Amino acid sequence: MEERPSERPTDAQFAPPAAASQLLGSEPVASLRTNLAAQNMLAAARFSRRVAELEESNRSQEFGSFWEEILHNSIASIMCCASSLEAYANELFFDRGTVFPKFSTPLLDNLWETYERKTTLEKFEFALLLSEKPSIDKGSTPYQDVQIVVDLRNALVHFKPEWDTEPDRRLKLSKKLKNKLWLCT
Repeated sequence: MEERPSERPTDAQFAPPAAASQLLGSEPVASLRTNLAAQNMLAAARFSRRVAELEESNRSQEFGSFWEEILHNSIASIMCCASSLEAYANELFFDRGTVFPKFSTPLLDNLWETYERKTTLEKFEFALLLSEKPSIDKGSTPYQDVQIVVDLRNALVHFKPEWDTEPDRRLKLSKKLKNKLWLCT
């Protein structure tokens, strides 16, 4: 079922006029903040659904021109999913004073300078630490699934050509991806 624009979640946030006027030193104006985590995940889901449609409609077909569309949509889905995860971690820390109220803003600002360049999973671990929540078990399925998405994204972004007769470079990632049907559904 296709969502109508009015039913889609919005990631736009408006700053109160007083905050905007303090920033600008003039009359109150509206200020718009855009978050992309949810939008990127919605895009990833859309691309993934398109892959499923293409696979289903071409199930009995020989390898053909539809393959490129499957490849393009698969790559887009992984890229959007990985960027959604990182954007969400960054959004948590953008709102650090509200999300982590037990800590002073200067302390959080200083800590964020260190953690801003960390991996996506390290940022989530840091958020859990600040929230006094248990750490994610690195052997757990959710942790491993996120790590695979990030690894696959990195393999796509930093892709190096290779011959199909030299599978060593891609073998490690291929083993991680084996039996991960969630990538296709």
